[in-house]
Amino acid sequence: MTDAERIDLFSERLYKVWKESGLSKGHFAELAGVHRNTLYRIFIDKSIPNGMTIALLCEAYSISADWLLGLKD
Repeated sequence: MTDAERIDLFSERLYKVWKESGLSKGHFAELAGVHRNTLYRIFIDKSIPNGMTIALLCEAYSISADWLLGLKD
């Protein structure tokens, strides 16, 4: 998997979790303890956040970092 493919997969998977939550982006970010702009960078700029942000998102939404990063299906 290329870097670009991994970034797209990360963004797509987190977007799916967000949509399924039924929350606004702001509330989704707030519940995870991350800034709303972080989600903007993930969804629009297609960037992968730092490890702490990934950990916060995974913990808040009971998802695996391995799944989110495309290391496991």
